[in-house]
Amino acid sequence: MQRKIHTISSGRFAARLFSCQRNKLEIVRQAAQQNAALAKDPEDTEYACECMSSYRISLLFIFIVLTAFPSRSNEPVTVGLQGCVSYEPAKVALKGTISRRTFMNASDEKEVVWILRLVKPVCVIADDGSDFNVERSRVTDVQLVLDAAMYAKYRRLLGKKVKAAGTLFGEHTAHHFTPVLLDVTAVDLLP
Repeated sequence: MQRKIHTISSGRFAARLFSCQRNKLEIVRQAAQQNAALAKDPEDTEYACECMSSYRISLLFIFIVLTAFPSRSNEPVTVGLQGCVSYEPAKVALKGTISRRTFMNASDEKEVVWILRLVKPVCVIADDGSDFNVERSRVTDVQLVLDAAMYAKYRRLLGKKVKAAGTLFGEHTAHHFTPVLLDVTAVDLLP
């Protein structure tokens, strides 16, 4: 019984497939006839060539415009920034939310660090005398550098909106997981 149902289904499928193939052949045949008619009429052929040429010129123009002018999506937007800040020795205060994140370091070991997700992005001005303190734009995450006593003291602020003060420096070891880090001197809870 199952074999018979399968045969009937296969037969219907084959009939539909044959019908579909026949329709495709008819479409191809009609297109070939239209192309042959175009080839016989020189005015239609010239018009088709002009359209194609115009289309190619338009595409070329679009390509040139898109490649000639670089995207501005990676440039810092001054509206909404906390402003530009400087690396150490300048003291800074950044507002954001503290979270705990786990990263894999260069030794393939898990390392848990605290990250300050800034309320608004900042830009950091380059320090000409340093290879690590380079210019950064639209910084949104800053790794917090704390001593053991500070981790205990500020643990209650995890997940809360805070103002963290200290000095900034650029990443330069396998234990630095954001481009900019904050050597923390104080963290205060914001209302």
